[in-house]
Amino acid sequence: MTNILSIFKDLVVFHNSYYIRTVVSLGIALYIIIIGLIILNNPFSSYGSKDIINYCTDVDVSEIKMETKYNGDQVSYRSFRDVEKNILVVVIKSPYPGDNFVKVRSLSDRYLEYDVLVSNLQDCSIRSYPAFTSLKINESSEFFPLGITPNGYDLLSKLLDGIRLTFYYSIFSLITFLTFGIVFGILIGYYRGHFPELSSTVNAILKSFESIPIIFLVLITFISLNMMLHPENELLAFPITYALFGFFAAPTLAKLIISKFNYLQNNDFIVALKLLGVSDKRIIFNHIVKYYCSSVIIFQAIYIFAHALYLDITMTFIELFIKQPTLGGVYYETYQSGSLNGFIFFSVIVFFLLSTLFYTTRFLKAKAEV
Repeated sequence: MTNILSIFKDLVVFHNSYYIRTVVSLGIALYIIIIGLIILNNPFSSYGSKDIINYCTDVDVSEIKMETKYNGDQVSYRSFRDVEKNILVVVIKSPYPGDNFVKVRSLSDRYLEYDVLVSNLQDCSIRSYPAFTSLKINESSEFFPLGITPNGYDLLSKLLDGIRLTFYYSIFSLITFLTFGIVFGILIGYYRGHFPELSSTVNAILKSFESIPIIFLVLITFISLNMMLHPENELLAFPITYALFGFFAAPTLAKLIISKFNYLQNNDFIVALKLLGVSDKRIIFNHIVKYYCSSVIIFQAIYIFAHALYLDITMTFIELFIKQPTLGGVYYETYQSGSLNGFIFFSVIVFFLLSTLFYTTRFLKAKAEV
């Protein structure tokens, strides 16, 4: 625990700017809170991200708003539940303030019209609620720290599930990025003289990827997968796209590992180990990768993870990833709902999540160069 706190302290004080220190400190706190809430599965509410919250309130005559239909009939803007008959109804005659009875029509039987006590009506329509809302639903107290969306969902549950899903997809990018980055780096950096043709082929592949913007490769990949995959398997396009995103980004890590191998070869480090009878495998993994490349690998892994989060948000806002309830999907849904406060809140969350990761990579990069 002490070591973890020491690492966090070093990460914060590394930056000279007090603004950056504040951003990193708040970002670390935000990550700890989010991870804790994900592990505890949102302890504030029993509603998951897919559960619609049906909350009924008593009806006030003054709050009944009427609208005119295309045929000229006037009905209430919202439907209500008749507690006594247990049916949904709409008010068909504009009430006056102080009325105890209102005229209603059943939604299930349009010929059933009758007068009902206002006290027997409940408003069960789905609507949004602000942050820090506490409701008593079915004799159970529920707390919604971020409020309820216009579609009737617990916003905190949606946010946590969105982050969880985005992290899940980002792991695919991380795996392919590390696997191919390390393998390509070793093939070109260490085995260039052993397998010249293979090394030159891999080097040509790396350079071809470097000459094309990654976002273009990702767009082409995702669109092609959507065209090729059967509708029943279309969700496979997401993990495959993220995995290929890591593959397309792998040349960055490979180049850094190659430079480490070149530096050590120029200093006769590898020759000395071979003269001592150390095997290639031990030279590569026990000496070079472990002691000279580990810091580079870690900061590049965090960097690509941050870019995977950014990819999710970017692709969602250009309307390619909107089918998935990822962090970007929830962010975009908040934008579409027209809630300015919600959009600003999510923008702040995304800013701290991404900024903390990028500042962490800067810190680790500086440590790797020491």
